[in-house]
Amino acid sequence: MSINLVASFKKYIKRLLVSLYSPYVKGFLRNNNQMRLIGVSGSVGKTSTKFAIAEVLKGSGKRVLMHDGAYNDPFAAIFVLLEEQYPNVQSPVSVIKSFLRVKRASKKTVDYEYAVIEIGTDMPGEMSQFGKFGKLDLCVITAITPEHMLNFKSFDDVAKEELQVTKYSRKIIANSDLVPKKYQKILESSVSSLEWFGTSNFNRAVVRAGSLVDVGLRTRRDLTIKIDGEESRVRSSLLHLHSGFVFAAALLVAKNLGVSNVIATKSLEGMEPAAGRGRLLPGKKGSIIIDDSYNNVGANVSIASLDLLYEFNTPRRVVVLGGINEMSSDIEEEAHMEVALHLKEKKLQEVVLIGSLAKKYYRPILATSKIPFKWFSNPYKAGNYLQDKLVAGMVVLVKGSQNGIYSEEAIKPLLQDSKDADKLVRQSKAWIDKKKNSFGL
Repeated sequence: MSINLVASFKKYIKRLLVSLYSPYVKGFLRNNNQMRLIGVSGSVGKTSTKFAIAEVLKGSGKRVLMHDGAYNDPFAAIFVLLEEQYPNVQSPVSVIKSFLRVKRASKKTVDYEYAVIEIGTDMPGEMSQFGKFGKLDLCVITAITPEHMLNFKSFDDVAKEELQVTKYSRKIIANSDLVPKKYQKILESSVSSLEWFGTSNFNRAVVRAGSLVDVGLRTRRDLTIKIDGEESRVRSSLLHLHSGFVFAAALLVAKNLGVSNVIATKSLEGMEPAAGRGRLLPGKKGSIIIDDSYNNVGANVSIASLDLLYEFNTPRRVVVLGGINEMSSDIEEEAHMEVALHLKEKKLQEVVLIGSLAKKYYRPILATSKIPFKWFSNPYKAGNYLQDKLVAGMVVLVKGSQNGIYSEEAIKPLLQDSKDADKLVRQSKAWIDKKKNSFGL
């Protein structure tokens, strides 16, 4: 059976199971009606925003349920809410056992005041499934942008899917910079309670991202968020320019829930990047690794990572770059072209490419440029090549994704301390085996 057929079969089974399990989740939520549900949806930035919201709530002494992983499909959300082990949907025995666990867990009571869950989709019909088992008290929409488009015919279809969240959310907080105007109008007509955050002054929460400060592994970014005229300043280790959106969303949620702005701001100052999302790691010979390997689902995501690399004040900048997965065929070439044109000759010492998409789209363009580059079929070869190139002061951005790329594996040979491999994404035995098998190793 092909990989695509297996994936489709798993999706189909999970949809059936959501329908089967939903009555029990509803019962659990009725038994624990003190627990308010906060959702985080959108094309990008969900996990960081989820962590930020949890930080401000916990910082104010609230009891918060949140899963550390990026569990964002409706079936996974059930197991997050019930705090039960996620099953293997390809195993009938595992599914039967999970059903019995869900049935038992539906009768328990918990003392959480809030549950913060991610709500994601990569195919039509998934977003509406969340509404089968609960209604969100509040939902943040981080972005509606052309990512995860493989199973959608058009960007309008992606937006339509993302906007399904309005049908089971009492209040929406959304990013005006990353939700196009036509979809803003739909939002405004779909929900009775809506607030915006972004860089324009019309937003309730106005974001200003300053420059990078300090140097090396202690690099931070100054961010300013103004809500109702009250200004909060945060010096954060979340370095991407769009980190201001993450904090603005969290502070606006805090405002809506009556959390002190002073407490919320202080809570965010200690927040660290999630694994694979712009985390700085010490590399060999005094180099610095920007681990942005978790995902790469759109041109704007890749460009944002490159812009971060360009901000580092060093002539020795290297990018390890995989292709953009999950693009629909009609925009795949355009998306890669946009990223390729953002590879700046004067700002990059070298580009290291991984995977078939990078070979198809990036390599021909780089071949006509003056930027030195190497292409590798897998991340293990890329990492082994690059480790001999490391020097003091070099900053290496590793940007990638899952299938056919797994760029986090290129980081391991570059690390000053091999134990830091535990900080990388997808490091369970199951993932390690899957990666090696995918490359025939």
